[in-house]
Amino acid sequence: AAAFHTSSRLAPIPQVQQTSPSFRSIVTSSNKLRSNAAAIKTASSVGPLMLSSSGEDFCKIQGRKKRVILGYKAMTALYIAVFLYSASKSVAANTLLAITSYVAMPAGLSYIMISAAKHDRLGSDTYKRINLSLLEYAVLGLSVIKLSGGGNPILKVAYIITLINTIKGYAYGVLGLDKKSGSDTMLQDFTKGVKSTIKGICSDPKNMKSFGYWSATLMVVTMKLFKLKDIILAAQSSAASKDIAMSLARFNRLSLLALMIY
Repeated sequence: AAAFHTSSRLAPIPQVQQTSPSFRSIVTSSNKLRSNAAAIKTASSVGPLMLSSSGEDFCKIQGRKKRVILGYKAMTALYIAVFLYSASKSVAANTLLAITSYVAMPAGLSYIMISAAKHDRLGSDTYKRINLSLLEYAVLGLSVIKLSGGGNPILKVAYIITLINTIKGYAYGVLGLDKKSGSDTMLQDFTKGVKSTIKGICSDPKNMKSFGYWSATLMVVTMKLFKLKDIILAAQSSAASKDIAMSLARFNRLSLLALMIY
């Protein structure tokens, strides 16, 4: 009887040991549920802010892209308008031919840049070079208008739009549309581009096709240097502003032609 009494008192102990792990697992699961609920609550409060921020950045990038494309379209339309305006004035055939050569190249290059901007290729070396060349063309063109004391009013607007949009296009090509994804600054990229162009001109052509382009580029660059010499001599001899403007206009066309051949 004593043994039976002792065993009856000890019997519940194994049962407590068997149920104890289950109780602990329930408590642990409860704690996990609480922590998960807290995490979900935190995520739900932070998530929309993050999505909102990335959404704003996306809208800014798309806005910049649309504006720069619009700028290239405006450039193309304005250069074509210059030709139409001049043609409507019944100018001499040789004058109209000169005007055509003066606006055909920038109009064509501006049209090419529309496609480059649409397909996110502004970061390509080729399109960065085109942007810089059009920028130079606009700066020299405005100088020609100032020296000549007049000119086509539409052409002046075309130069101003070109000046603004090519700076933006080049900046987006170097820095990215978000203005922070580029690896170089604009000055560093410009320096690298100049070195690369000089190296390309000075390197030996690999085949007959390359030799043809290289020869044409070298010829145009030589003509540019001679024309630059004429401009400097004209400025030193106090020549008339209109004469300097004519030489500068020819130099400007040669600069753009050199780019197109290269």
